[in-house]
Amino acid sequence: MYKKRKGTLFKSVLIGLTTFLIMNGLAIVLDKFGVEVKWSTLIALIVALLYNFLMQFRLYIIRSKNSLPYMIFTYMITDLMIILGYQYLFTKGVNDEKTLKEYLPTSLQDYYVEILRVLVGVLVWVVLSYPLRKFWVFA
Repeated sequence: MYKKRKGTLFKSVLIGLTTFLIMNGLAIVLDKFGVEVKWSTLIALIVALLYNFLMQFRLYIIRSKNSLPYMIFTYMITDLMIILGYQYLFTKGVNDEKTLKEYLPTSLQDYYVEILRVLVGVLVWVVLSYPLRKFWVFA
């Protein structure tokens, strides 16, 4: 468990991009089946974070100096923070759709929910996900 980290950044980013695609793809599929957008986003986020946990954990388990119980506990706290932050921002964006939609070009207004998911996902990744996992969970 104490090997040096080599080549993890690229693999971690690929896992993150795959997670992003799973989350948005599943949310879109659930939307098509008539699930309300807030619920479809939450369900897709939980499924994607579970995938992300399994893949990132597999990547970092032999490279972290933290103990296994510590990593699992902090990862769960981090994912809870990500879920709460993402869902709060997404719900706020959905509730303020009429106001925020005006800032999009007319050709993109039909894709407001998908664009909102992407923007919120990027913001949460930059502010919460990457820093917390890099400097706390897998430090």
